[in-house]
Amino acid sequence: MTPSESPQHKSTVEKQLSELISLFHVALKNIRLYPAGHDLVKTRVQSVYRVLNQILTRHSPLELNIARNQITFQGQPVAKDQKACEDFAHILGEHEVATLIFSKGISRHAMFLFLKAASIPPEYKGEEISLEDEIERLNLAHIEVMSFDYNRFDVNKGVSSSSGESLWLQLSKRITENSMGSSGDQRAPSGQSEQQGSIDNLAALINSLEKKGASQLHIFEEGLDQ
Repeated sequence: MTPSESPQHKSTVEKQLSELISLFHVALKNIRLYPAGHDLVKTRVQSVYRVLNQILTRHSPLELNIARNQITFQGQPVAKDQKACEDFAHILGEHEVATLIFSKGISRHAMFLFLKAASIPPEYKGEEISLEDEIERLNLAHIEVMSFDYNRFDVNKGVSSSSGESLWLQLSKRITENSMGSSGDQRAPSGQSEQQGSIDNLAALINSLEKKGASQLHIFEEGLDQ
């Protein structure tokens, strides 16, 4: 057993991730309440940056999946009994985020800009601007946000020009082959089974559709029946 696989190391990572999620949540709340230069904003962003970099020394890239108001790492729930984790996952769910990826080299300023973008409720951004789009526009190095494109699941428009197959057919194949990711070709993160990756992503999709109302769920069910 390598040090990275030891129970002691696993316990340390779990504690760090739990602390990180709590700090994320507090930082988001402070950014919503105070101006950018306020001490309570700067100290919380610094805390997030510090703990994240501690984790990235052993786990880079760090991939967090979001589903059912729960955040998972390598298929295991993170801080599942903490309300802060549930609240943070809910915020990300409102932005229709399926996966967050952080890697070494991230700057404090990039972390602040990410948190600032995530702190703005989707209804104030406009339906056409997702958090994923915002992060790409800001060109934040070492931060990646992956979300679902619901237009790809429209039963009337879901035809792929490259293969000619219905996107619903492609979706069903990816589910059965355990290869479905948020972009269609995403692989499960290191240490996580492909089956768990598919389940987490599918759960995130259904969860977000549930928030969109009965009409979207009806479309989803019709697509599965085809």
